[in-house]
Amino acid sequence: CVVGRILELTTGRSYIDLISDDLWSQIGAEHDAAIVIDVGGFPFAGGGMTATLRDIARYGLTLNAPNR
Repeated sequence: CVVGRILELTTGRSYIDLISDDLWSQIGAEHDAAIVIDVGGFPFAGGGMTATLRDIARYGLTLNAPNR
C-alpha cells in the first residue's frame, strides 16, 4: 500500500519495524501479529494484519483512549 511505502521512505525504517516498535510493543500485546505481504514482498498496510482477539482488543482500546 502507498501509505506503508511513504512511511518507509520518510522514516528510513521498514513498515513492519515501525508497527512492531511504535505500536505493537506499546499496547502490551501478548503475541506477535502477522502482516500480509504482496508478491513483491511489500507489506499490505491497508489492513492485512492478523492477531489474537485479545491483542486486537488492546489495539481497539487505544483508538478510544483520551489524548494525554
